[in-house]
Amino acid sequence: MKLLKTGQIPAIAIAVALALPIGTQAWQGMPITQLHVNGRNLQDTSGKNVLLHGYMQPSDCFFNGGCGAEFVDPTGYYPSDAASALSYFEKVAELMSRTSSELGQSHGYTCSYVRYGDSPGWDSNGNLADPNELSRWINNVLVPYVQYCRSVGLYVCVAGGAGEVLPGGDGTKNMTAQFKANLITYWTMVASNSGIKNADNVMFEICNEPVAIETSLGNGQWGSGTDAFNAAFQTYMQDICNAIRGTGANNVIWVPSLAWDGTLWQFVKYPISGNNIGYIGHWYPFGDFNSNDFISHFNSQWKPCADLHPVLVTECAWDPHASWSGAIGDTSSFGNTTKSLFDAEGNISWDIGMTGDDIGNLSGGWNNITYPTTQCGQAAFAWWPTYMWSGPSGNLTAGNGTFKIIARNSGMAIDAIANGTANGTQIDQWTYNGGNNQKWTLTSLGGSTFKIIGVQSGRSLDIAANGTANGTVVDLWDYNGGNNQKFSFSSTDSGYYRITPQNATGSCLDVTGNSTANGALIDLWSWNGGANQQWGLQSP
Repeated sequence: MKLLKTGQIPAIAIAVALALPIGTQAWQGMPITQLHVNGRNLQDTSGKNVLLHGYMQPSDCFFNGGCGAEFVDPTGYYPSDAASALSYFEKVAELMSRTSSELGQSHGYTCSYVRYGDSPGWDSNGNLADPNELSRWINNVLVPYVQYCRSVGLYVCVAGGAGEVLPGGDGTKNMTAQFKANLITYWTMVASNSGIKNADNVMFEICNEPVAIETSLGNGQWGSGTDAFNAAFQTYMQDICNAIRGTGANNVIWVPSLAWDGTLWQFVKYPISGNNIGYIGHWYPFGDFNSNDFISHFNSQWKPCADLHPVLVTECAWDPHASWSGAIGDTSSFGNTTKSLFDAEGNISWDIGMTGDDIGNLSGGWNNITYPTTQCGQAAFAWWPTYMWSGPSGNLTAGNGTFKIIARNSGMAIDAIANGTANGTQIDQWTYNGGNNQKWTLTSLGGSTFKIIGVQSGRSLDIAANGTANGTVVDLWDYNGGNNQKFSFSSTDSGYYRITPQNATGSCLDVTGNSTANGALIDLWSWNGGANQQWGLQSP
């Protein structure tokens, strides 16, 4: 893995225009929904196309800027020696998912995903000498980490790895038969774990940076870039994907490409079959400051694949003074061109930098962190908040079941005021807190029409006194089958619905005055298409 050595890059100014969206839902606490692949896009359960943006969390202390003695690398992954590393990873995740003012800026990092991986237990002969150590890492670090990330609105791409003996010690000859067998062992253990298998915020990256493969495993004919090598690689990766699916895990699988994750075009002719498959790329400037070179490379090596399949970039970093030559570049030529290319393609998710690139002065300890000092870290801090529109809505399809009902304009839940259960209790919006007064059971009355019953009260959402005028109160009332208690759900976009009572079909449920404040009443109003009249159904 090509990694920037942190803590050695001077501060460099970067000017990037920032336009924060209004009325979008926060990333910390962002609704997590199972993602899937549909054609060339990554989508949430509502069918909305999703893009993820984030950072890379290295597993070892060195690549976390030395950590300022925040943790020591675990030796056996027992709970006691893994605790400090887990705590540190969680602390970083909490920071990187914030949207609020941070590090002297008007906003936070607003990340929606993190790349993380480790693979302990292998010996120098490439054998899994201690499977219990690998199991302890899964149970004592990986599972609690992904669960914590879910709580702060982060998806986790688990980067796979395993031991192997490289032929002649040549690091480019890394797609060996032994490595393939070991990756199948690794992924069988990871993907079958109940805390990982089908977890709604977990994706799999099979391995890091394949370089070359033999045309037939063991024949000694190594290379990449021709049909023979690409066909061999297709079989290699297909077998690993099949092993993962054999565990019952349907998590999205991201398949790397040969030549250090650089030749995505190979998957146009030699794709991996199966559902929920996307492709990995790594993107670095390598000391080039000519924007046209990046455009040409993208169009020839990446675009043919991205035109057909979703792509996730799990390594990307730059700075004019980067300690690794591959990351030498600047924002004006490389960074801005990259952003333009990925934005235009429309289906490329990506991270920028490792923790040491994205957080300034990590080597000085957590209490002394600063605004990022690398150009790529500064770009990520400025850019990621502008992509909040591209995250998952978390919305579900209208149907029988119990939901929280979320206003699109505010991200708040429909709520029975003060936990009221009596007839006439008014309905407002309030930050979701898991109370039963914010949970509603939909029961189909035929077609797209439902009654909506409060879990706490057992009473129906009701248009007060069968009113039809703008501003009529919405309240609780015993269900009596009136048209003012029957609601149709009409899809708008991105998984949101207009909710229309049958007694006033030109109107809808509406947040009074387009308010985003706790306590704003829900009323009846003529449909105008505003975000305060659109509602998402989410798992409570």
